[in-house]
Amino acid sequence: MTIDNKHEREAFTSRIGGLMVVIMTSLGLGNIWRFPYLCAEYGGAAFVVVYLLAIVFVVNIGNQCEICMGKFSRRGVIGAFTAIGRRRIWRICGIIILCLNVVVLVYYNVIISWVVRYFFTSFSGAVWQAASPQAFFDVFIDSPQVIFWAVLVNAIAFGVCWFGIVNGVEKAAKVMGPVLFLVILALVMKTLTLPGVGKGLEYYLVPDWSYLFRYDTWMQAIGQALWSGCFGWGIMTAMGSYMKKGEDTFSTITQAGLLDGAISWLVGLAIIPATVVFNVPLNSGSSLSFLVLPEMFKTMAYGQIYMVLFYGALALSGLGAAIGCLEAILTPLIEEWGFSRKQVISAVFVLWNLAAIPSCLSKNTLDWLDQTIGTYGIDLGGLFILIFVGWAWGADRVRRNVLNYGAVIPVGRWWNVLVKYIAPGFIVFASYGFFKAWLLPSVPASIAWTFIIGIAVLNLVIIYSAIKYPVPQDIDDVSLKTPLPSDKLKV
Repeated sequence: MTIDNKHEREAFTSRIGGLMVVIMTSLGLGNIWRFPYLCAEYGGAAFVVVYLLAIVFVVNIGNQCEICMGKFSRRGVIGAFTAIGRRRIWRICGIIILCLNVVVLVYYNVIISWVVRYFFTSFSGAVWQAASPQAFFDVFIDSPQVIFWAVLVNAIAFGVCWFGIVNGVEKAAKVMGPVLFLVILALVMKTLTLPGVGKGLEYYLVPDWSYLFRYDTWMQAIGQALWSGCFGWGIMTAMGSYMKKGEDTFSTITQAGLLDGAISWLVGLAIIPATVVFNVPLNSGSSLSFLVLPEMFKTMAYGQIYMVLFYGALALSGLGAAIGCLEAILTPLIEEWGFSRKQVISAVFVLWNLAAIPSCLSKNTLDWLDQTIGTYGIDLGGLFILIFVGWAWGADRVRRNVLNYGAVIPVGRWWNVLVKYIAPGFIVFASYGFFKAWLLPSVPASIAWTFIIGIAVLNLVIIYSAIKYPVPQDIDDVSLKTPLPSDKLKV
């Protein structure tokens, strides 16, 4: 197979445009729906400390690797692995990451459909007119009407991508980003003016250091950072392929990562102290957004207005991430098939809605996919990328030839250590929790150990290939100003 370089590629019109796309892609339901309830359950400020460490040392570093792959190759995740690695094993890694992303987005858009429905019904206060928030949720969930809302969400996401990177994705991000930030600020200001908010602020801002010695705090915080930062899904590879070649990669991703963490922190500041004030159980879990917060809003002055704002912010963040995820899927499909963007979108839109039906009709199916693929599958994708960049391509080569290309302040050799050892170590540490806390207790031992051995063997094969067959040195001779040469894949 040969690599085709004939197709001209769009690029973000400005640095701020690219930055807003990266930020809106990173910001998703994970930041507003998932972060607050995990933070509340696993130690408040202590959880935030570990989460920010994971953002800095894993997500930022990993996303810089992804951006470098896309920016250098001008391709999506499959094409980037193929064009740079030039071996079939790396192409397989790209296909696995793409498949993981497809599965995640199929059920992720169903969750966004719940949010969009809550947003529209919050204008009428329908959730308060039901016997209870639980009754309102139960009538809606697992019913055919979820399909309508899921199709609506898919139509919005696919519709934005229909217009391409510049006229669709970039323009949408420039509008959605500032609006989302203003809504979150409004929620924070409301929380800070609640009577008796001091106790809630203490829980959120003053660490209980004992939580830092609990494994589940670290496991959940690292997993949340990977989820909210979108590392390991091939999304940032696609975004990097649309960046201008002279753009400062390190600066862009560092700023996006810090803003992602800051907005998560602000969302927690808006929600967690308020839950303490209104005596909401801190272990409410994933039901916090749909079952607990409506009751809290009901007791607040102007609660309906803030309920509209909250679900509006949740919908905006979810749609922004969905658009970025979808673009990461469409990009390699367009490159691999050679069809036009609109042909691929038309076909995938139909297949996507059909694939979403099981998650629409069964919350158990959705929960299972979220637990297995969404929570832990991305660990695998993250490891593939770090092994490829750190060991096959070579962290030092990438740093010198790609990451520092156009950099205002060149990145030093400390980056190599983070890519090759620290970031993979964090992911392996979190993955151990998946095997111990979820897989082994919930799956028959024979199946669980077959899966564990299979994953271990796959990673060993990849590590062996990375060390034994590194990326050819002539890759370094190709300037970012010219396309990569065509080359046949090797086994």
